[in-house]
Amino acid sequence: MYTYLALRIRSDGRSYLVNVQTESVVPTDLHQHRLFAKRPGEWETVLIKWNDFVRTNHGFVVEPQTEMLRQKVRTLGIGLTDRVPGSFNLCIERIWATNDMSEGDEITAAHDTSVKEGQLKTKQGQHINWSDK
Repeated sequence: MYTYLALRIRSDGRSYLVNVQTESVVPTDLHQHRLFAKRPGEWETVLIKWNDFVRTNHGFVVEPQTEMLRQKVRTLGIGLTDRVPGSFNLCIERIWATNDMSEGDEITAAHDTSVKEGQLKTKQGQHINWSDK
C-alpha cells in the first residue's frame, strides 16, 4: 500500500484542493486535501499522505472519518478554491502514488505548526484547519 500521493506541479500561487473519489457506499463522498505549492512559477513535487485526506460530502466534513479505500480510486481532480474570478494556471506534469519521501520537495501536512483556515466546514459550521506542510 502506498503512503503518499505525489504531484509534479507548477502553480500560479492560488489555492487549490485535491479531490479523490473512491468506490464506496456513498458515491458522492470525496476525500479532499489542500494542494500547497511552495514555489509559485517553479516546478515542484508535492507529496500528500493518503491518510491526511478528509472525507467530505457536498462540501461538508463527514463524521465519522473512515480510511480512504486507496485500492479503489475512481477519480482524482483538482479544484480552485479561492473564489477569485479570473484566469488561473496550474500545470501538472505527473501524478503518481509512492512510498519514497525523497521523491518530493516537501511533505504536505508533515510536522509543521503553521495552520491555514480552509473553506471546508464541519456540520457544526467550524472551519477545517490545514497544516501548510
